[in-house]
Amino acid sequence: MKKSLFTLFLIFGFTVHAKADNGEIPNFSLMFHTGVEETNGFISGDQPAAELGIWAGVGISNRFDGFFGVDYYTMPNAPLTLNGPATSLLPGYNNPGTFVVQPTDDVALSVNTRWYPFNDKWDYIHRRYNTSIYLLGGMGIDLLVDPPPPTSGSAPEEFPILTNNYEILFGMNFGAGIDFPLDNGQEVSFYTEGLDHLIFWQGLTQVFDGRFGIRFMLDTAHVDPFR
Repeated sequence: MKKSLFTLFLIFGFTVHAKADNGEIPNFSLMFHTGVEETNGFISGDQPAAELGIWAGVGISNRFDGFFGVDYYTMPNAPLTLNGPATSLLPGYNNPGTFVVQPTDDVALSVNTRWYPFNDKWDYIHRRYNTSIYLLGGMGIDLLVDPPPPTSGSAPEEFPILTNNYEILFGMNFGAGIDFPLDNGQEVSFYTEGLDHLIFWQGLTQVFDGRFGIRFMLDTAHVDPFR
């Protein structure tokens, strides 16, 4: 009996050791993407144009990931008229009227969640990521660069928030994509996705974005300087 228990103990210990040697699931991600986007709605113009982004994330579970994203969107660089009554809550605004700006660039900072609804992202048996379809959602702020056109001069005093030539606006992300693991399926993957980025201002702007990128997956040992 003692011999049998000792044998089971050795088998259990060997199994745990073997799993430890395989390392932990790489749950930290660094993503780089580029793509083509088109703006519609309140801010619209002749496009498509270029889009770039860098995202960093962490695994929440085998069906969810969380990401902090920094994206650059090219704005149409066309004159846009703001209506005075819609900006009547601005400090120092007294008289109704309009003002023309010209959006040129947008930097979006967002917190996002990926959901893998059809399968687990990680295969515990083969210890690799699966090819997975995902849905994406998030929200954050947009730093919209919108100086007045060269012929209009500087912003008048009744529009003080425009004198810095940029706006801080609320934004949201909705999208879907697919992740394709490369090589051993543990460290690198290719992904492609479609995104609808919403910018809320005096009217709703939709930035339709088709993009592709590369994702580097790291374990704690590669991101923790104390390990």
